[in-house]
Amino acid sequence: MWGYAYPGGMAWWMVVIDVLTAVLVVAAVVALVVFAARYTAKSRALESDPQRVLAQRFARGEIDEEEYRSRVATLSSPAGPASAG
Repeated sequence: MWGYAYPGGMAWWMVVIDVLTAVLVVAAVVALVVFAARYTAKSRALESDPQRVLAQRFARGEIDEEEYRSRVATLSSPAGPASAG
């Protein structure tokens, strides 16, 4: 009698399966949120890197080599871009 469901009820192993399924679904949702947050933060950091932006603009042909090198030198100087103006 203990191993089987009675009419209108659930066996104990069905409850265990339901709980495990709920835990797995919650864990999957949490993992997706964490992954998305890390991916978004990483991509924003890559987009905001000034030298990477300059390299992308140079690759697209928006700036020429002279301007690219000048701006990279300005960014690389110890005083930084604030002293360039």
